[in-house]
Amino acid sequence: KPFITREIPGYEELATSIADTFQQSVAPLGCAVLMRGMHTCMALRGVRQANARMMTTAVRGVFKDRPEVRQEFMTGVAIQGGMQK
Repeated sequence: KPFITREIPGYEELATSIADTFQQSVAPLGCAVLMRGMHTCMALRGVRQANARMMTTAVRGVFKDRPEVRQEFMTGVAIQGGMQK
């Protein structure tokens, strides 16, 4: 199922869809998707928490089966600033 939709999917669904589509289309040994963003529902409604951030990951193949590969990915993302506020 392609990740392109007419509706805005939840970020967990979008990350999963991207990972599944990439894994099926390219057939790599594995893939990892990390998404970060602002949770506008929390910022604008409800608890009105400013700077409400979210992060989700979807891992496939070696990223799922081998914790050391997953850790290397997460460390690389952190070094590149992908996990900073």
